[in-house]
Amino acid sequence: MMRFIRDQLKRTGAGKDVIGLDIGCSAITCVVLEGSEFSYKLKHYGVEVISPEIKSRGIKASEQVITCIKRLLAATDVLSKHCAIALPDSVVTSQWIRIDCSAAEDIEIAVNLALEQHVPHPLDDIYSDYQVFDSPYEDKSYLDVFLVACRKEQVDVRLQIIQQANLIPLFIEINSYAIKRAYTQLYPEDLMKTSILVDIGFTHLTLSFFGEAKQIRNYSESMINRVGKEAILQRVQQCLSTLYFAYPYYKFSKLVFTGSNYPLLAFLVKKLTGLYELKIEILSHNNLLRCADDDNKKDFITLFPALFLSFGLALRGLTFSM
Repeated sequence: MMRFIRDQLKRTGAGKDVIGLDIGCSAITCVVLEGSEFSYKLKHYGVEVISPEIKSRGIKASEQVITCIKRLLAATDVLSKHCAIALPDSVVTSQWIRIDCSAAEDIEIAVNLALEQHVPHPLDDIYSDYQVFDSPYEDKSYLDVFLVACRKEQVDVRLQIIQQANLIPLFIEINSYAIKRAYTQLYPEDLMKTSILVDIGFTHLTLSFFGEAKQIRNYSESMINRVGKEAILQRVQQCLSTLYFAYPYYKFSKLVFTGSNYPLLAFLVKKLTGLYELKIEILSHNNLLRCADDDNKKDFITLFPALFLSFGLALRGLTFSM
C-alpha cells in the first residue's frame, strides 16, 4: 500500500524505533519495533481500554483520546516519537481503474476524472492518492491504477490528535492493508497455503483471503448494527459461504481470527470448528516475535491478537526512507 495523504505527513527520518498506534473504538493499542522492515525487535507494547463515555463519541472525543494515548505511552515507557496510524476501511473509498499507456503522461487528469466519478464528495473536501501498477497480463497496452480517497476531516482529526500527543506521524494506513502486511511478514509459511484471516474489531469485520502466495481479496464491513455473539457468528458464516461460492477452485485450509475481544474469538472458533474442513484457530505469536520482557511473556501472548493491527502499522513505519 502506498503512503496515504503523503503531503500531510512529516518528512523527517524515522530513526530506529517506530510506533504502530491503533486508535480503536474500544481500546488504543501500540507496538514499538526497532530495526528495519525485515529485521526488527519488539521493544514495547501496550493496551489502553477506552471508557464507555469516550467510546460513544469515538475519534471526535479528541481531548480524551489524546489523554489516553499519553497515558498508554507513559505506562509502557515508550520514548519514541515517530508513528504510523490507521484509518478504518469504512471511511476510505478505493477503486481500481485502467488507463491506456498512451495517456500515461496525462495520468493526473485521468485520476481526477475517476475520482469525480467514484467519490461521492466534492474533490475539495477529500485527500486522495494513487499508485500505478503494470498490467499482470500479456497485454501491456494499459496500466492498472489503484485510487484511494478520504474526507479531509477523517484525516485531519487523527493528525491533530497525534501531533497534540507529541508524536510525529509517518504514515496513515488503511486497516485492512496493515493487517495484510502483518500476516504476510510475520507468517510467511502460511502464504503457500490457502488461508483466511478474520479480524473482529469493535465496529468492523475485516476478512483477508490468501492463496498461492498472494492476497486474493480483501473485504471489510461495519458491525455497528450487529450486536451479540450470535449475530456476529451468523455474519462470519455468510461471508465464508460467499467466499466458497466465489472461489470454488480454491481449497482453503485454514481460518485464523484476530481481535481484541478474546472471549468472542474463542466462541467463534468453537462454533465454527469443522466448517468446510478448515483448521480454525485464534492467531498465536510465533518465534519471529520475542517479548521484550520475559516476565510479561504470558501477558503478551494473551494480548497478541489485539495487537496485530499495531504490528502491521509499525512494520509499515519501518519501511520509511527518504
